[in-house]
Order: sequence, then C-alpha cells, then structure tokens
Amino acid sequence: MIGDAVNIAARLETACSQYFIDNLVSDSVAKDAHDNFSLRIIDRIKVYGKETPVAVYEIINELENTSQEEKDLIAHFEKGFDAYTKGKFSVGLKHFQKAKPLEIDRGYPSTPSDVYISRCKILDKTPPEDWDGTWTLESK
Repeated sequence: MIGDAVNIAARLETACSQYFIDNLVSDSVAKDAHDNFSLRIIDRIKVYGKETPVAVYEIINELENTSQEEKDLIAHFEKGFDAYTKGKFSVGLKHFQKAKPLEIDRGYPSTPSDVYISRCKILDKTPPEDWDGTWTLESK
C-alpha cells in the first residue's frame, strides 16, 4: 500500500507515543467520527516528509458513553490548545494544568496535558516569532 493516506497513518501510529496515547486520527477521520465518538484535538502537526499541517485527534469514547469527567477533560484541553495555537502560552498552561488531573490513566509515564505543560513553559520563555501553532515531527 502506498499513498498519502498510508503515509500519514504510519506517521500517526508512531506519533502516539510522543503524546502518551493509544490512538491518533487525522482531521478527515475525525470529521467522519464526530457524530459517534467524543474526540479531543491533540495537535496540529507537520509529519515527516510533508509541509502541509494536519490536525490530529484522540478518540476518547463512544459519544453516548462519554463521562462528565471526560467532557471536562476535553473542554479544558481544547481551551488550552486554542490559547497555545494563538501563542498565549501562559493561558494555555493554566488550562492544561486543569486538564491534567482529568487525564485517563493508560499506564503511560506521562499524558498529553504534560506534553503541553512542558511546551507552554518553554515557549512562553522564548516565543517563536513566526508561531502558527504547528508542531513539526522530526522523525518517522
């Protein structure tokens, strides 16, 4: 199998470990899934070998089985991500800190909220001049 979709799927499979989650889906899959599943934005990334960024999401749960805690996690994380993409790293940090205790324990040493807490602290000290909210994955 070859093609863009396969290339992106392979990169997303590898990227899961960078966010400490079990699944990542592209924005095109998320659009098809949002009527049946609760999703949270995880990042806007440029995958290795591509210049066009793609939004990636985590499937949290089936929509009808989504708990209030999961809804709160999604809400705090989305507010943090919105601030982060706008370069408002200190505001994003506060929302990711609120999301952190709501993260689902998957047995990983860290969480997506931890990833963004770290990024926001670093980027707030030295904000990039040309920031557009896109993170580049350097490896396959």
